[in-house]
Amino acid sequence: MKLLVICAFVSFLPLVALGQQDQQPTSKPVLIDVSDKAALDAAMDKQVELEGVVSKAEWNAKGSVFFINFENAQETKVLAVAFQKKREALEKSFAGDLSKALTGAKIRVRGTLKDYKGKPEVIIEMPSQITIVEMAPTTAPSTQPSNK
Repeated sequence: MKLLVICAFVSFLPLVALGQQDQQPTSKPVLIDVSDKAALDAAMDKQVELEGVVSKAEWNAKGSVFFINFENAQETKVLAVAFQKKREALEKSFAGDLSKALTGAKIRVRGTLKDYKGKPEVIIEMPSQITIVEMAPTTAPSTQPSNK
């Protein structure tokens, strides 16, 4: 009898594993340059990783929405956004100044690509969705003495 119970249990395990496969991500996000309109159109409602240089990153006047605009995205109009409820975590993760950390930097933003009023966008829910690939060029004055 014990052998029958063990056999039944062991034969049931593959079915449990099959059911759990649906809960795991089916694929890795697709890496898309923000200027690639065809790739963005094809990836709508899918997991993506947008890559581009940030031209502007700032909270709106009310402080309720953070917009990340990219260079070379005039045709695609793609952007990434975050909302006020995530502000504290985002600011804290980027040394207290999200705008300064991102503006001019080459970044990747992961998430689901959605259409919002005719523009593709990714909504940022957590800091881990943003990766800085290259820091923004520094504009600090040179520390080299002048030859006067």
